[in-house]
Amino acid sequence: MVGLAWHHLEAGAVHAEDRGGTIRIGVLNDQSGLYADIAGTASVWVARKAVEDFGAAAKGMKVEILPAIIRISPISA
Repeated sequence: MVGLAWHHLEAGAVHAEDRGGTIRIGVLNDQSGLYADIAGTASVWVARKAVEDFGAAAKGMKVEILPAIIRISPISA
Protein backbone atom coordinates (compact mmCIF):
# COMPACT_ATOMS: atom_id res chain seq x y z
CA MET A 1 0.00 0.00 0.00
CA VAL A 2 2.80 2.42 0.85
CA GLY A 3 4.52 1.70 -2.45
CA LEU A 4 1.30 2.44 -4.30
CA ALA A 5 0.80 5.68 -2.41
CA TRP A 6 4.42 6.71 -3.06
CA HIS A 7 3.88 6.05 -6.76
CA HIS A 8 0.88 8.40 -6.74
CA LEU A 9 2.85 11.10 -4.94
CA GLU A 10 5.83 10.68 -7.24
CA ALA A 11 3.73 10.82 -10.41
CA GLY A 12 2.22 14.17 -9.46
CA ALA A 13 5.34 15.82 -8.01
CA VAL A 14 5.60 19.58 -8.42
CA HIS A 15 8.05 22.23 -7.26
CA ALA A 16 7.08 23.84 -3.95
CA GLU A 17 8.57 26.53 -1.78
CA ASP A 18 8.18 27.16 1.96
CA ARG A 19 7.56 30.82 2.70
CA GLY A 20 6.92 30.36 6.40
CA GLY A 21 3.15 29.81 6.26
CA THR A 22 1.09 26.66 6.45
CA ILE A 23 1.97 24.07 3.83
CA ARG A 24 -1.17 22.47 2.45
CA ILE A 25 -1.00 19.10 0.71
CA GLY A 26 -4.08 17.92 -1.14
CA VAL A 27 -4.90 14.22 -1.41
CA LEU A 28 -7.44 13.58 -4.15
CA ASN A 29 -8.86 10.07 -4.10
CA ASP A 30 -11.90 7.82 -4.38
CA GLN A 31 -13.03 6.86 -0.87
CA SER A 32 -16.25 5.05 -1.65
CA GLY A 33 -16.21 3.84 -5.23
CA LEU A 34 -14.42 1.33 -7.38
CA TYR A 35 -10.88 2.27 -6.28
CA ALA A 36 -11.57 2.87 -2.58
CA ASP A 37 -9.74 -0.31 -1.55
CA ILE A 38 -6.44 0.69 -3.18
CA ALA A 39 -6.51 4.48 -2.97
CA GLY A 40 -9.13 5.35 -0.37
CA THR A 41 -8.79 6.62 3.17
CA ALA A 42 -5.47 4.80 3.57
CA SER A 43 -3.80 7.24 1.17
CA VAL A 44 -4.77 10.14 3.46
CA TRP A 45 -3.28 8.23 6.41
CA VAL A 46 -0.10 7.55 4.39
CA ALA A 47 0.25 11.26 3.56
CA ARG A 48 -0.09 12.17 7.24
CA LYS A 49 2.48 9.52 8.20
CA ALA A 50 4.88 10.85 5.54
CA VAL A 51 4.65 14.34 7.04
CA GLU A 52 5.20 12.88 10.50
CA ASP A 53 8.18 10.78 9.34
CA PHE A 54 9.66 13.83 7.63
CA GLY A 55 9.60 15.60 11.00
CA ALA A 56 7.83 18.74 9.84
CA ALA A 57 6.73 19.75 13.35
CA ALA A 58 10.26 19.34 14.74
CA LYS A 59 11.53 21.57 11.90
CA GLY A 60 8.98 24.26 12.77
CA MET A 61 6.87 23.61 9.68
CA LYS A 62 3.09 23.52 9.86
CA VAL A 63 1.72 21.02 7.34
CA GLU A 64 -1.97 20.43 6.72
CA ILE A 65 -3.30 17.43 4.77
CA LEU A 66 -6.47 18.25 2.84
CA PRO A 67 -8.39 15.17 1.67
CA ALA A 68 -10.69 15.64 -1.31
CA ILE A 69 -13.05 12.94 -2.49
CA ILE A 70 -13.72 12.19 -6.14
CA ARG A 71 -16.34 9.79 -7.38
CA ILE A 72 -15.23 7.27 -9.98
CA SER A 73 -18.08 5.20 -11.32
CA PRO A 74 -19.37 4.01 -14.68
CA ILE A 75 -22.42 6.22 -14.22
CA SER A 76 -20.37 9.43 -13.96
CA ALA A 77 -18.13 8.54 -16.92
